[in-house]
Order: sequence, then C-alpha cells, then structure tokens
Amino acid sequence: MTSGPSSSTPGAFDWRVASPDEVEAQYSPSRVALQPIEAHLAAYARASAEAGDPRELAVPGQPLLVYVHGGYWQELSAAESLFAATDARREGVSLVALDYTLAPIATIDAMIEECAAGLAEAISSLCPPSVVLAGSSAGAHLVACCLRRSGVAEAVDGAALLSGIYDLRPLTRTSINRPLGLSAAEALRLSPAFDNFGPLPPVLVATGEHETSEFKRQSQEMAAHLRRDRVSVTQIELSQRDHFDLPHDLLARDTAVGDWILSLLGRAAGTP
Repeated sequence: MTSGPSSSTPGAFDWRVASPDEVEAQYSPSRVALQPIEAHLAAYARASAEAGDPRELAVPGQPLLVYVHGGYWQELSAAESLFAATDARREGVSLVALDYTLAPIATIDAMIEECAAGLAEAISSLCPPSVVLAGSSAGAHLVACCLRRSGVAEAVDGAALLSGIYDLRPLTRTSINRPLGLSAAEALRLSPAFDNFGPLPPVLVATGEHETSEFKRQSQEMAAHLRRDRVSVTQIELSQRDHFDLPHDLLARDTAVGDWILSLLGRAAGTP
C-alpha cells in the first residue's frame, strides 16, 4: 500500500480540517450540477426504459461495454443504466449494465465481488472480441477496485472511470457514510487511491467541468497515482458536463469519452 493522495496542496480544500458541513457540500455533486438531480434521474429512467429488453442489448460475438452505475453505493440500479442503448445498437456494441446489492443491505466488499462476478459472467456468455469496463461515481470506485482483483485486468481492454471517488476517507465525515458504516480503517482499505496496481490496460479518468473541487481533485490524484504505477492514463475534464450527464457520452461518437471507448472496442471511425 502506497502513501496515496494527501490533500496537502497549499490552499487546497482539506477534508480533515474542514467543517462537516463543508465536507458534506464537497461530496454533494448535485449542488453544482447543470440541472436538478431529479431531471438527471428522470433522463436516466426515460432513456433506459426506451432501451427495451436488456437481453437484446447483449449480443454474442460483439464488442462489449460493461457499465457499473453510481448512486453512492445506495441508490439506482442496472434498470436505470441502459441510457447508452441507442448508441450501442448503432455501433454494433453489446451493452451490459451490472446490478449489485446496495447499502445498507450489502457491504462495499460484497459489491466489489458482485461486480467482478457480473463482468466474468458477461464475458463468458457473450465471448466478445473486446471489452471495456466503465463506471460512474461510486461505480468508478467499484471498477477501480475490480481492477485489483486477479484476472480482471487481463480480461478487459480498457477501463473508463467517470467522476469517481478513490479515497473514501472523507466520506466518513458525511451523511453518505450512515448506510455504509465505514470505519476509518475500512475506508482506507477500500480506497484504490492507496493501492499498488500491477499491469493494467489503458485507463480513462474523466470528470465534468461542473463538479466540486473535491471530485476533480480525486480524479486528478487517481490519474497521477496510476501513472506512477506505469499505467497508460488519459485524463480529461469535459466542458459543459457535470457529474450526472457525463455517462451519456459512454458510446457517443464525437465525444472524448465515447471516442476513447469506441476506439478500444474496435469501433473507431472508419471501422466496420
């Protein structure tokens, strides 16, 4: 385990000495979003409902995007996470959204196990020629944790981490931790920002322009940490995107996130 991010940059927000209300605000991405969170959640549900039968989105032999939803490990589901379906069909890409048991019923350890198992099942059943594993917010954290598990890094061609939390320690000072029940020691253990990573495929670390300084810091320092472990990292901040609408770019051509994922899936411009 390495020393990891320290939040020690002069003048930077320091969750260890800030007031609980200040930490709460920094880890409430809806307060700086471009739209009310209710509008974002409605858009997720509407687009996912229009996707139709999830089984029809999983076509054997096609490139595969596996997506892990956010919701602070306590909200949302795979049924609300199929908003990339139209793009997936157009590109000839299979789309699988993973479900995992939410807190307080499940622990984060159990969620990581479920996501790794879901990825393995999708690959086994679909036999895709290429695979990208992507997650947003808490889902990005779960993806990063899955990459530490034996066999996962070797099974995917890339991983996209959108607006993630990689150092869980600040959350112990927020209301987010009530259903999670993380101790300081558990938060540290479950923080990929403090781990040594072995060989990994290329990783995208992305945030929206309209995110809190803490979410941006977390991504910046996670990208730096991965580079120190000799991982090929693409780090981007997308203008006119926030914490909640960035996942809509997953398979969208002419977006930085979509083009990066499609390229790894063999669906770059000009490919059949």
